Amino acid sequence: MIVESGDFSFHSITEDNLEMVRQWRNSEFVRTNMIFQDIISEEQQKQWYKRISNINNIYFVAHFKQTPFGVMNYKNINWKKNEAEAGIFVGSKEYIQTQIPSAAAVLLMHFTFFAIGMEKIYSEILKNNQSVIFYNTGLGFSFLREEQNVQWWELQKKIFSEKTMKLLNAAKIISNHQHQWKISLFPDDISKGFAGLIQQRLDLCSTEYQLIEYESVCVFHITCKES
Repeated sequence: MIVESGDFSFHSITEDNLEMVRQWRNSEFVRTNMIFQDIISEEQQKQWYKRISNINNIYFVAHFKQTPFGVMNYKNINWKKNEAEAGIFVGSKEYIQTQIPSAAAVLLMHFTFFAIGMEKIYSEILKNNQSVIFYNTGLGFSFLREEQNVQWWELQKKIFSEKTMKLLNAAKIISNHQHQWKISLFPDDISKGFAGLIQQRLDLCSTEYQLIEYESVCVFHITCKES
């Protein structure tokens, strides 16, 4: 699956980019901010990939102008309750002090809320990771609970819309975003049921779209509502 808007594109993690993601994840500047901090072996990565390769987990490698810079994901998605857990990490050091990851995250969350119909997003954060807590608070996340050294936060669709108006406008400028999104689904995605699911979600949200079906690829051209 590839989700695109402007200069941003989000490519599903596949066997082709799995090792790059592992190398990023094992980097000290990434690993020490994670709940699980052990070095991940090639075999562990392959087993993890098998576990998340289904319709309830979506992991993307985020690209800016065709250059990969990090991972963004929704996991443990509850399609009936319209809820999911979200995560992000920047794998390329040169992007850490830029606005690119933040812009990508804001645009993807906006799309997730207003085109796909999620109502709540949850996030697990190490309690000493103050920079992420500060950032998430700016997006509208509210504190839920703390267990040992991990905090749970919740973001509601309405609060996100109210809190991120300026951030969203800035993200659109950075990305050259024109309210248009494109989702390309390939045979593996289609076999997992993503084509029918995405069409169902777009219809549920009354999102304007055009579906083009090729021999082995489904492409959705989507106009995302602002709120």
